Amino acid sequence: LQQIGEKKDEAFWELKLSSCMLQLTEMILAGWERAGCPERPEAYDSVKDRFGRLIGLMTHRLHEKLGREELAAAVRLSPNYLDKAFGQRYGLTPMQMLRDMRLKRSRQLLERTEATLESIASQCGMTDASYLSRQFKRAYGVQPGEYRESVRSLQAENPYGNTGGGGM
Repeated sequence: LQQIGEKKDEAFWELKLSSCMLQLTEMILAGWERAGCPERPEAYDSVKDRFGRLIGLMTHRLHEKLGREELAAAVRLSPNYLDKAFGQRYGLTPMQMLRDMRLKRSRQLLERTEATLESIASQCGMTDASYLSRQFKRAYGVQPGEYRESVRSLQAENPYGNTGGGGM
């Protein structure tokens, strides 16, 4: 009989606790609505959320000059902490990733357009054609012009235009 009484008390306690939690949730939501339903501050975002936004920003602004400090400010972190945390997650700094993204974009433009190196450098946020050439050679082992020629010869050999996914 005592166990039955304890189970009733336990069930009542769980019901009471659930009721209190619902009331608390209702109060929090009412306060949020009174405050104008503000969005969650970026400070509460996870590192993953911040870095996803940062990579999106870099993708959309490849053509612009972006500095380390500007990237850090975009996610409200110090440049040194950003480099460290980003490096732990991705194995490279944001500026290294930005450079890699720009080089991949330059490679696409070399494959798909007849744009000059100066134009491609500008579209990829690089200072000039010589800087693009140095970075491209360092990353891919060939000069941009040589790369474009090799892609063109492969395209001429294959009438379907499929070069096998750009293996470089």
